[in-house]
Amino acid sequence: MENRYRILVEGALSGFAHVANHKSQQWFNAHFPAAVLAGVSILTEFTDLTDDCSAGIERSIHHVIDTHQEFFACSLFDDHQFETIAPDVACSRLEQALLDNARCLTSSGHGVIFGTLGIKFILALGKPVPSNIIEALETIIAWTEEDNPKRYYGVADYKAQAVALGEVASVHDVDAAIDVILANQDCVFPDQSIAGEHYFFTGDKLHELTHAQALHWLNQLGYTQLASAGLENLKQQLVLNRQAPDKGECHRLQVYLDPFMEAFWTRPFSDPHHIKLAGAVMEFSRRRNPRQAAGFLKDVAVYWELLP
Repeated sequence: MENRYRILVEGALSGFAHVANHKSQQWFNAHFPAAVLAGVSILTEFTDLTDDCSAGIERSIHHVIDTHQEFFACSLFDDHQFETIAPDVACSRLEQALLDNARCLTSSGHGVIFGTLGIKFILALGKPVPSNIIEALETIIAWTEEDNPKRYYGVADYKAQAVALGEVASVHDVDAAIDVILANQDCVFPDQSIAGEHYFFTGDKLHELTHAQALHWLNQLGYTQLASAGLENLKQQLVLNRQAPDKGECHRLQVYLDPFMEAFWTRPFSDPHHIKLAGAVMEFSRRRNPRQAAGFLKDVAVYWELLP
């Protein structure tokens, strides 16, 4: 890993500790260090991007850091007062935290997403990790287990109610789940309030992709038991995300963009999901033949308009 990326990774992992100490909005602020890690993942794994596109991604990463300095004030890797943990021990602790988290679907899979990014980049660094970063990630993962039981439209308590999986029940591995997800991105509803309840239709739908990417990474990294446990929650997520008002209207795309375009990265945006989702979209588009990839990229282009 190039030194400039290593510095970003150490700063982002330290960012999780700053988020846990900050406590404001609990796990939500973990989106910001997660976005930095997702951006580094794109830069290190998509080496055939144009120079202008890569430069745009780097600018987007630094924009996240510059606008959320409270979470990137200092790297704990530079502060030798903290006890450190060997990478394998650190990842073992995160694996256990994620196995506990995977007992049920919660918060659209955010615990799995954050924890997997931690494992992926701790392994990539290959060096001892300050113990409070691991403690922070364990805290953030636990925070995600507290969620609004009415998250999904038409469901009184999604954590207490059994979910009938229907045809999704036959999905037996993460790759098959990804294929189902990619084929069902053609209708995305805007977030909206209905009868006094606010529903994150867009946010929950896009997390099918980022949750699936996390499970895909876990398989790649050898955490197959953890990926299998998470798959059961992802299948429930796919079914629950189909809950929508009968008269709801899908968002209609106005201007096409995709994250392989320089223009995607030069436009202004504030939501960290743009970077995290872009990484999943880029990775999964390469699973399809050119015609299928073009259709998928067009389907998901609505997210770039719906996210601020």
